[in-house]
Amino acid sequence: LNKKAAGDTPIETCLSAFTFCCFNGWLQSRSIIENDLQTRDAYTCGLGLILFLVGMYINISADSHLRELAAERVGNAYLTPYKGMFKYVSAANYFGEIVEWFGFALLLQTPGSAWFSLFSTLFLGQRGYQTHKYYLAKIDDYPRTRSSVFPFSGF
Repeated sequence: LNKKAAGDTPIETCLSAFTFCCFNGWLQSRSIIENDLQTRDAYTCGLGLILFLVGMYINISADSHLRELAAERVGNAYLTPYKGMFKYVSAANYFGEIVEWFGFALLLQTPGSAWFSLFSTLFLGQRGYQTHKYYLAKIDDYPRTRSSVFPFSGF
């Protein structure tokens, strides 16, 4: 859980996140209701489920590692994330979430899940790129060979 004091997040951010979550919930629900899920390809569903679970594991593991580093932090000094997918990318948590939502899209095979997967990839990819630039600027010994979000891609 986030241990920030109440009031650290602007109300506009909270309201926009709430609005987005409500809209996405409506979009996913409507997409599932309006599409015949019986016609989905079983192999694609299986691959989607596997990717969803792998992405979830990467996301949770990366978030856990970031919380560990935050607890070890002394003053304003940033520590280099190094466990799991952080060996390859600066934003392992975003990479995990992208894999998770791509798996979700393959599992459901609906227009809503495809759009959400695409939006998540674009949004989290941009945030991951900004995180990567931030780490490079703030951490002196940060590995320059890491990609920002997608392993071995240079991005």
